[in-house]
Amino acid sequence: GEIKKAMLRQVMYWAKRQGNLGLHAASKIMRVYRDGKLRDFGFLLFGLSATGKTTLSCHPHWLHYPERVVIRQDDVVILKSDGSAVGTEESFYMKTEGLDPNSQPLLYAAAISPRAILENVHVDPETGKVDFFDTTLTSNGRAMVKRRDIAFTDDKIDLEKVDFIIFINRRYDVLPPVVRLTPEWAAAAFMLGESIETSAGDPAEAGKLRRVVGTNPFIVGSKDE
Repeated sequence: GEIKKAMLRQVMYWAKRQGNLGLHAASKIMRVYRDGKLRDFGFLLFGLSATGKTTLSCHPHWLHYPERVVIRQDDVVILKSDGSAVGTEESFYMKTEGLDPNSQPLLYAAAISPRAILENVHVDPETGKVDFFDTTLTSNGRAMVKRRDIAFTDDKIDLEKVDFIIFINRRYDVLPPVVRLTPEWAAAAFMLGESIETSAGDPAEAGKLRRVVGTNPFIVGSKDE
């Protein structure tokens, strides 16, 4: 995780120097009917580490064909002035705590692939089976999986157009499940970056309120730029 984020921080800094924005956000396409036509809508999903970016970006939402999702990225993208979002990775480094095939079928299938690399995940010494629910040693279990092992991906990592932005807040105590924001409130939400701390950040502070500009603790340089 540290090696990956070190490289991605450099990418975000390089993007800033080129006049773009490096974002701690996932990206996906929702291909759904609107006004009787099948249309693609691009989404960016902002959130601190382990608050739901991968879970939401890699979920099929139980759509029925020809409606579907198209998964792009789960962690860092580069937002350009033309409204597109450039991808950065061909693999995902996802949290495995509580991973099961019923609620997260795409991620579970990728995590048990022979090509997956697991870290901090309990393995039964007798059967060799992994247990994503055993957090005896840590709740920050991880799996590095290839994008091609996740259903609903293709050979592209870029998002041609961003139509919707979602901020994953996790403040269940003060907010309803879904809130539609005005542009002004969206700007405030981005700058406040309010969420909760998780075991992926500081385990000792997990569950407590945390505010990080853009939900991005990996910004290099001045945050007001």
